Amino acid sequence: MIPNLERVMANAPALLATYSFGWEVFDETSLSPVERQIVYQTANFENECNYCVPWHTLLVKQAGADTETVEALRRGSCGFRGDLARCSDLIARGIPR
Repeated sequence: MIPNLERVMANAPALLATYSFGWEVFDETSLSPVERQIVYQTANFENECNYCVPWHTLLVKQAGADTETVEALRRGSCGFRGDLARCSDLIARGIPR
């Protein structure tokens, strides 16, 4: 499946290549798949992206996040602005790795 965003970016191959490269590099960090999705979902919520939030909800579930984490991310209560301590606590409490 090609998400709509990538389908649009395909009209500018250099943009799509750069976007894809960013995903690949981020996948090489020491963050777990769930932690990476928390970063993505926080950015999605803060940017009010009505397309990205549902898409990354699916991805964070597939990565193994528990229901509490998924719902907190959807509400924005695990975001960097207001609730970094809660987000860190969710990671530290044993999000599946």
